[in-house]
Amino acid sequence: HPNSTFLLNTRNLDDWIQSVRTWSNMDHRLAKCNITGLPPRARSLSDDDLRGFYETQIRRVRRFVVEHPSHKLVEVAIDAPNAGEVLENAFGIDKSCW
Repeated sequence: HPNSTFLLNTRNLDDWIQSVRTWSNMDHRLAKCNITGLPPRARSLSDDDLRGFYETQIRRVRRFVVEHPSHKLVEVAIDAPNAGEVLENAFGIDKSCW
């Protein structure tokens, strides 16, 4: 879809890994999937596997938007104190709603 806006949520990497490990077996579910950037159908994922996936995925999204200049990228660190302000500035919805 041309002229799409991509919203790239980021957060502290160690917190993200912890979340993946503790939220509803997400790490085990990811290990069973064939997802670009993860070892194919791994028995388990190491922290290094998850770290590499996270960093590669962020680079992949940024590169895609650069290569397709009709798109817009809004990047927000969801754990940052100004996350609501970033989203308000991007979408015009009051920061208190985020």
